[in-house]
Amino acid sequence: MKMERLADITGTVRIIIFYGVFQFFLLTFLAAYLYPGGYDYFSYYFSDLGTFTARNGEANSASATLFFIALATISITLVPFWFGLPRLLSQSRIESVLSRFGSAIGLICSLLTLGVALFPMDIQLEIHFVLVLVQFSLFSFAVFLYSMAILLGRQYPSSYGFLGLAVLAIGIVLMMDPVGPFAALLQKVVVYCYFLWVGILMHLFRPKDGDDTICQ
Repeated sequence: MKMERLADITGTVRIIIFYGVFQFFLLTFLAAYLYPGGYDYFSYYFSDLGTFTARNGEANSASATLFFIALATISITLVPFWFGLPRLLSQSRIESVLSRFGSAIGLICSLLTLGVALFPMDIQLEIHFVLVLVQFSLFSFAVFLYSMAILLGRQYPSSYGFLGLAVLAIGIVLMMDPVGPFAALLQKVVVYCYFLWVGILMHLFRPKDGDDTICQ
């Protein structure tokens, strides 16, 4: 494929990823701003934004709608991200295996993220909790696999891999005590950092001169 066509494809993927991450940050912050009675970042969980009823008993229509849109959109816009990464990390067998396994898990996470949006915490607590737990665990594993692939492959800056491992470490602390005194705050830190990691990795979707591996 010609480099011009390759640039168009990778440019489109970068735009999709950027849009997904940007709207997630924007809409969730807006949902928190509109949350009835005020949203407490230190005490309220992320899923509180998507409940039908706020903690003060008022209807949470605006916040819940924004939260649903944010999750549904990020789940869809991450699909090209997971499909594209293995083509960028395929210089060695170990790199290829790690990236393909990571993307398979990532695609499952996209479905689970949509499920989290479809089953609000105050309506389907058990289903919501299971979906959140599995999605969070699998996303963490996908980040680990890709961080190792980047570090072992050495074709991209090691900082990308170390960033993923740093965020993963915070996630492990959260999983060790998911209902601890700082769990609600740590949850939001990890979620935003994970999607920030995705936004940073979108810079990998840049065609190199003479390289058409993403189109093979």
